[in-house]
This record gives sequence, C-alpha cells and structure tokens, in this order.
Amino acid sequence: MSLEPVSRRAFLKYSVLLSSGFIHAKRYSQNERIGVAVIGCGNRGMELIRALSRLRDARIEAVCDLSEERCQQARNLSGGITYSDWKPVIEKKSIDAVVIAAPDALRPTIAIAALREGKDVFYVPPMALTPDDARVLRDEVIHHQRVFQMGIPFGIDPAWQEACRLIAQDLAGKLIWAQSGARSPVIITSSAHNGKGNRKVTSQQGELAWRRNPQFSLGAAATELYMDLAPLLELRPDNPVRVCAAGGCFEHTAKENPDSMVLTCQYADGFTLALTTASYQQPCPTPTTIRGEHAVLEYFRGHLTVRDGVSSKKKDLVTPSAYVVEGNISAMTFLLSDWLRNIRSREKCVWNEEKAFKTQEVLCRGLAQVRKTLV
Repeated sequence: MSLEPVSRRAFLKYSVLLSSGFIHAKRYSQNERIGVAVIGCGNRGMELIRALSRLRDARIEAVCDLSEERCQQARNLSGGITYSDWKPVIEKKSIDAVVIAAPDALRPTIAIAALREGKDVFYVPPMALTPDDARVLRDEVIHHQRVFQMGIPFGIDPAWQEACRLIAQDLAGKLIWAQSGARSPVIITSSAHNGKGNRKVTSQQGELAWRRNPQFSLGAAATELYMDLAPLLELRPDNPVRVCAAGGCFEHTAKENPDSMVLTCQYADGFTLALTTASYQQPCPTPTTIRGEHAVLEYFRGHLTVRDGVSSKKKDLVTPSAYVVEGNISAMTFLLSDWLRNIRSREKCVWNEEKAFKTQEVLCRGLAQVRKTLV
C-alpha cells in the first residue's frame, strides 16, 4: 500500500489558515463528553470498548466492523450505532474522535481519512506496513493538528517511570545494554502439528490468521516487539546506528510473517538493545533488564528492582501500580484517558505520532532482514 504524502503547497495553505484563525480545534465545556467511534471490533477493539466504557469523559457514538456478530456484541457493550462501512462513521458530525483497531493494512487509510475530517485518533500498534506509510501518517497528524495516541500498554506505569528517572539521574552510570522478552501467538493451521494434521485450531488462532500474510500485517511477533521496543527506545535520544534481526515461522513458508523474532539495536557509543519473542506456549517472558556501569534495573509486570554493581542485595523501589493488570486492560484505560484529556488541552499524548514513527522505522529495518531469510 502506498499513501499519498502531504504536499508542500497543501501544508503551507493549511498553516496560513491555522495562523489566521480560520481553522481551530473544537472547544469542550467542562461537562461535555467527547463523541468517539470505534472502528474494528475484534479482540483489541472490544478491549478498547470496555476501557472506554469506564471513562466518564467519552460517549461511544458508533461501532464499526464487517462482522455483524461482532458489531452486535460491541453495540450491546457500548450502546453505539453499528456500521459495516467506516466511511460514513468518520463523516458524522457528532463524532469528535476515532479509535482505530482495524487490521494493520487498513489502519493508515482509515486514520488519514479521519484526520482529514478533523477527528483525533487513537491507534493500535503497529503504525503501518512500511516506514514510508508510517511517515505519511505522522505528517498528516502534524499537518491537521490532531491529537494522536498509539495504544502501547507498556512504559506508562510508575515503576517504569521511576526506572527512567533513575537513569536520567545517572544512577546506573553509562548504559551498556538492555534486554526484554515478549510472547506472541503462534498462528498455526490444522496441518501444522507434528505433520499429522491433528492440531485443533482455536477460535483465537482463526481470528488472528490474517496476521500471517505480509500484505495484511507485520505479523504477531513484530507487533509484540513494537510494544516492547517503544519504551526502550525512549532510553536514548539518538537513533541506533545498526539494527539486526532474525526470525522464523512455526509452519515454515516463504510467504508468511515470522511468529518468532530476535531484534538487536546498536548505538554509536556501544549501547545495545536486545529483544526477543516466543510463543504463548513457552514460559512467561523475561523481565526487562537495563544494565549500566554502576547498577542493574529489572522491570517486570509493574515492579522495579535495582541491584548495584557490588552487592547482590536487591532493593525494591516501587510496588506494582494500581492500573497495570494482567491483559493490560487498565493500562488501555489510562492511555485512553490521557488521549481524551489531551483532546481537550491540545497537547501531545504519552505515545504520540513522533514516538510511534521512530519505533516503526527501527522495527521495519529489522523485519526487512528477517523476511529476506524466509525463503
């Protein structure tokens, strides 16, 4: 998919209108609720609907999905009007903002159309299938002065923020390396179990099967890596000078996305990031570990532990946060609340378009290498 970039002429024209006062953001009264539509009512879409339902600052005006069954489930949960086509949804004047949880290949097109209709956007990862399409989406957000939030449920809780503060205060000294591990669903077919064809495909695996196709998705492993990679990239202001990756498929075919990956990012001063994915059938993911010259920080499920370079004694600095729970539903509530608050204030979100694009660019550099090996 190739998206049309914002032209210089269009950008300058918009800038003149904005500075003249002809274009401005909607102002909300204190008790006015923001009208929201949810496009895509699969697993992630329903998770976001449940999270939105907890927030008093929003009202769900519409839900959209090709599946009539999923639309009905979303309507029962949210009370929103159902649509099978997203185009009428973004044209509705009563809708101020759009949550986009459609398949990967469709999200940029829907988001850009919504931005051009003056809607603010909440977006599930990853950003696009290519860095070029991600760049166009980022530029459209900037061009239309919209509020954009990427739904990355990691790196937002107090324990991680405390880790970032300690690093900024040079507690760990010069950073040497950091590593993290995620789990991704292995998407298999009925012929993929020990070559005997007796593995039953679950409903969840059936719903996720489209992620195998590079024309529709970056793949489950890349999506999980995206969410782990974003907060780690925030440890450094610069970009990695080298990105390396390897990966493979449970059921190997050259046309499928990898369902396991290893990604490393090397920086000019020698600092290295290492990220891995494993299937859900494997043990729990490893903690995020950040090693510096003077201390080691370990973060796992909202809990931070610091070890110094001399003693093996551990010091627990932060207890698990109240809103980070299994499944990240409460984390999504936090992200949606941050997005709605910034729609009112017109400020940048926690995971804004610039951070989303930086993560996408690094991830795609690694994924391109993996796909070359799947022959």
